[in-house]
Amino acid sequence: SQGEELSHSEVRSVVMHEFGHLLGLECIERTGILMGRMLRGHPVTEPSKAEIATIKSSRAQLREMQREFTRRLEQKDNAAG
Repeated sequence: SQGEELSHSEVRSVVMHEFGHLLGLECIERTGILMGRMLRGHPVTEPSKAEIATIKSSRAQLREMQREFTRRLEQKDNAAG
């Protein structure tokens, strides 16, 4: 019910969920996974294998974008100088 304090594990679940957003994950309309709805008394404090795979994929894409950006800057500098 509303107004009840969260347990330590439930607070950790909320914090880990929010970290998931920082890593690019979105909320999912499902329970039992980190980015899903939290059920009181059933906190999820670790990402699922699918969530980990999504984070790794996103990081790989960001690294590739950074390499491409650096390459283009270097090309621009070489053309100007």
